[in-house]
Amino acid sequence: MKMNFERTKSVVLLLLVLLSLALTWGLWTFQPQYDFGKRANKAQVVTIGEKRQFNEVITPIQFIYHHGGYHYGLLDDWITNDLYHIVMDVNVLDYEYLDHITKRGLLDTLHNGSSLELVFPVQLPVTISNYIMKPVRQEWDIASFDRIFVHISKNPALYLIATAGDQAIKLPIDMEDVRKIQEKIGQVGGSKQLFFSINARDGQRLYLPDNQISLTPLTFTTARIPPTEIKNALFPDPNGVKQYRLNNGEESFTDEIRALEILQNQTMLRYVNPAKQDVYGLEPEELILKSVEFVNDHSGWTDSYMLIDWKKANQSVQFQLMVNGYPVFHPNGMTTIYESWSESEVYEYNRSLINLRFQIDNGQESILLPSGRELLSYLTQVKPNFSLSLLEFALIGYEIEKKDSDFTVATIQPSWFIKYDGKWEKVSIPNR
Repeated sequence: MKMNFERTKSVVLLLLVLLSLALTWGLWTFQPQYDFGKRANKAQVVTIGEKRQFNEVITPIQFIYHHGGYHYGLLDDWITNDLYHIVMDVNVLDYEYLDHITKRGLLDTLHNGSSLELVFPVQLPVTISNYIMKPVRQEWDIASFDRIFVHISKNPALYLIATAGDQAIKLPIDMEDVRKIQEKIGQVGGSKQLFFSINARDGQRLYLPDNQISLTPLTFTTARIPPTEIKNALFPDPNGVKQYRLNNGEESFTDEIRALEILQNQTMLRYVNPAKQDVYGLEPEELILKSVEFVNDHSGWTDSYMLIDWKKANQSVQFQLMVNGYPVFHPNGMTTIYESWSESEVYEYNRSLINLRFQIDNGQESILLPSGRELLSYLTQVKPNFSLSLLEFALIGYEIEKKDSDFTVATIQPSWFIKYDGKWEKVSIPNR
């Protein structure tokens, strides 16, 4: 009797073990009947171009090397890209707040000695420095900067300076980092051009070439971003989006809340998301960082772009197309990425659907652009009431031109550009 009871216990135990194994196998192999198509669309990852680090988009527009009272523009973007990343990677040894500095005195020291100056196209909130260089601290004693100096001396230091103010931050750095910077500057060679300086708006110094600059027009094949990829990237539920086609070839998409327009022969897009009401504005740091991340979310950097402007008042940010270190302009905004924000969401997003692909030989000869002095002389002659107090920037760039109606090929032509009274404009100087 006792043996039968033990045998029964063994059988029951074996059955329980088999049942447990069966349940485990069922859990492992069970697939719920979800609507995978719908889930895949909502979780869809759209890749239009590339993602970028903050210090790949927030970059200087000029690199000036000061030595012995002379100013040299560094024009080789391979060198300047390397220099920028070396400077952003320096080891900061200390922190010193320079209050009520004599700006002329400090700048004279930096200009007349030996230093590298990085000129940014717009004032940046100082906390942005923690995202483009090695983080230094959370609390800063100045609000913004638009220049970074590396003082090359026995006691090297990096300076963050706002040219419109009278304050600066001094960050002593390691001598080994300075040697790397000097070594890279030594590789510049013939691309180092003599520049001169002028005092312009808000007393800031602008640098212009002393001599004429030679640049060659460049021609590229182009590619278009398919509108459906943009639609999938910008709408939360692409399956719920309606599409409309107009007789002129333009398209529009809407989910009854947001709208996406494909304009100018499918070369531009305008996206509007009016759902959010403006309750509060983003602070400058958050506005800039969110704008970069928004494009990163759909890997939307199809070419090289630079942060060229931002405005807290209307919560907008603008990025400019760059080729070989020069900004590329177009009168209809075809070379910019523009975002405006409402609360914590993008309200408007405008950009080109064209990206430059491969450079091709156009057989064109180099163009000799007038010197900086010739530019200033011309502006005083043709621009009514021209005043240096309204001049914010003067630099050489490119203007993009389409070579055919379909924009399959584009040429960029070198020219002078100025930012005057808050607006960028092309300056065409006739040959003499």
